[in-house]
Amino acid sequence: MSRIPIVFATNNNYAPYLGVAIKSLIDHAHEENEYYIYILNSSLTEDNIKRLESFSQKNISVVCIHIDQYIKTLNLNITGHLTEEAVYRILIPYIITDYEKVLYLDCDLIILRDVAELYSFELGDHVIAAVRHIVDEWLRNYLLEKNIAEDGYFNSGVLLINTKKFKQQDIMPKCIEMLSRDVSYRNLDQDALNVVVDREDIAYIHPKWNFGWHHKFFNDVVDEYKATYERISKDPYIIHYTSQTKPWNNPERYRAEYFWEYAKKTEFRSEERRVGKE
Repeated sequence: MSRIPIVFATNNNYAPYLGVAIKSLIDHAHEENEYYIYILNSSLTEDNIKRLESFSQKNISVVCIHIDQYIKTLNLNITGHLTEEAVYRILIPYIITDYEKVLYLDCDLIILRDVAELYSFELGDHVIAAVRHIVDEWLRNYLLEKNIAEDGYFNSGVLLINTKKFKQQDIMPKCIEMLSRDVSYRNLDQDALNVVVDREDIAYIHPKWNFGWHHKFFNDVVDEYKATYERISKDPYIIHYTSQTKPWNNPERYRAEYFWEYAKKTEFRSEERRVGKE
């Protein structure tokens, strides 16, 4: 039996969508594995904590972790445009310390395959493993403007983290320092991780594990990425509802039906549209 640690981070507005993501994870989990789901938060209500932790069952453990104490202990410099939520994933190696590697997932996604397969990816001495970001014209121009390398740029919504190497290389404080400068980074910790972690310390996983849906209706994918995008769109393992357009507000959009399939199976079903409009 394998132990699979998975970390999410959320606030009260995103709790319903996280519940849907967890349900999709559970529905594809293998009964012979043990899945330990940790939810980092600083403001969840008791009701939301109770409902999220109620997903626990025979081989699924769901625990909400209040992280204010860690932020205070580490003396993080959270200033300017930097939000507290933006640092959650880079705190993981300091909070979840019982594992050599940890899987981080965003809340706005649906899982269509057993994440144990992803967790089994061999990290070796790499600091993280991630999926190369599909590049469109907007992203290409943005990265050029911010002087961030496009080659190897990854999406941080699905990360496999080598906790020991992450701390050894001081990735967290370096990211915080970068994000505390008087520069606006639209993608916050994603941009920081892409700058701070050397490309040779990044392992790249199959793009089916992080399929960004927004390219189907926003900016055109640049030519070099079109074939890859079309190929993974036919059979994604994780559908990531990237961009400000979300399936709970746009049920008619491409691949939104997967979100609603799992939303109907959760206690949060009646809240999906209401919370999305707040």
